[in-house]
Amino acid sequence: MFIPIFLFFLILKRGGISDIDVTKREERYKLFGGMTVILIIPTIFAYIFGNNLFFVLHLISLIAAFTLYLITLRFKISGHLIMNSGGIFIINYLFDWKLLWLFVIVLIVAFARIYLKKHTILEILTGGLVGFLVPYLVLKFFKLI
Repeated sequence: MFIPIFLFFLILKRGGISDIDVTKREERYKLFGGMTVILIIPTIFAYIFGNNLFFVLHLISLIAAFTLYLITLRFKISGHLIMNSGGIFIINYLFDWKLLWLFVIVLIVAFARIYLKKHTILEILTGGLVGFLVPYLVLKFFKLI
């Protein structure tokens, strides 16, 4: 967890990104690409030393980060929505869908990103869709749902 945060502040300090929200799509490549590379290491460790669910959860993070990176090459998408919707999807999966009220947070974050003029509705919808689809498809692939 600390390495991606360190990477973010390192890129920010060196001028690779101009604001804390990484508003410009062109500035997101290094950050999202670096986070994808960083997530490979814990995913490998989870595969070797962890159980199947632990590995799958790491794999979901890796695939979500890589998907965010790939989409960012052509289109700006909301990383906030990917992380929030994916994280809340996983939390609900782990707790037998007993915390559905947490999905309200996704709506609040979506509204905030639009209100702050950081994203368009299409960027928000795409981020939310990717955030829901990645964990669903990976869990389905491993026959966990």
